[in-house]
Amino acid sequence: MSFKLALDNFTLGLEVQSALVLAALQNIATLTPPILKADMRTQLETGQFQAFSNDGWTSFLTIVQSITLDESVLTAAEVSIMNTLRAAVNPAPSFRCCGATTVVSGLTSITAKARTGSATFEHEIEVKLLGEVDCDIKSIDVTLTPNTIEPVLTSSNPFKATFNRCNTNGDQLFSFLWTTYGADPTAGIYTINYDFKDSTDASIVTFVPGYTLTMP
Repeated sequence: MSFKLALDNFTLGLEVQSALVLAALQNIATLTPPILKADMRTQLETGQFQAFSNDGWTSFLTIVQSITLDESVLTAAEVSIMNTLRAAVNPAPSFRCCGATTVVSGLTSITAKARTGSATFEHEIEVKLLGEVDCDIKSIDVTLTPNTIEPVLTSSNPFKATFNRCNTNGDQLFSFLWTTYGADPTAGIYTINYDFKDSTDASIVTFVPGYTLTMP
């Protein structure tokens, strides 16, 4: 595990700041999963003259979770760490990567990412909308239905995926932390229902996409 920095960290002259964040992530990655934010804080505070202030610690987490990484090569363990950081900071939404096109099945996709070491089989569910999709969408209610013998969700279902970030292609990424399951859902196939919501939580459009979710 090494966390590969995105190229913009170098082209934008951010090498020093990025190296410091990279070192922090590599240190955190040595912990035994599941890695919680309290574990991260203990790792860095142990042996210091005093603990970090809560405001100082939150500012540090904000800087670390905002680093741009090469997402195509992130391991499941690395994704789990970044999701834990994001959940701790809960960054505010930004809709710079949206357009005016009505959302349809072909403009969406869904992935699941396992939380390393979770005893309840936690997975982040991430829904991607292409950047041209309507800016009015502020959240997505997602329902996962087992195809045949897959384990049912023990967390809320449907669940609300909220805006996470824009990816490097300008797509909108929405996600939910964390779905849980009654047993290991690996390789299970789930039917999906989407309900796209506006800022008042009113439904814009609901549909079953032309694909299913296969759990990693």
